[in-house]
Amino acid sequence: SSTRIAGITDGTTNTLMFGERSRKNLPATSTSQSLGGWAWGNYFAQEDNTMNASKPMEGINTHDLNQFGSQHSGGNVSVFCMADGSVKTISKNIDLVNVFQPLATRAGGEVVSNGY
Repeated sequence: SSTRIAGITDGTTNTLMFGERSRKNLPATSTSQSLGGWAWGNYFAQEDNTMNASKPMEGINTHDLNQFGSQHSGGNVSVFCMADGSVKTISKNIDLVNVFQPLATRAGGEVVSNGY
């Protein structure tokens, strides 16, 4: 689907566009070996090319294809692009329910602290 900037009513600074997905330590399948790099942020993702922010970031731990993660700082942080075009490093210890999930919606009306 397409979304105009005006449709991001939570604010472009507080909305994830895409983030890192690590291939390291994925269960070895033909699908997992061909995917990695970047994925769109989406709270209800079910597809391989979008990520499910209802799950915590996994870093270097064994994880499935629907989780964000990276090898930065031992897997403790991942890089995300926000809807305003800025890039942020976010800790895998981010508050899942009160911060990470609201960042993955564009019009949920949640208030997100800029201190994440």
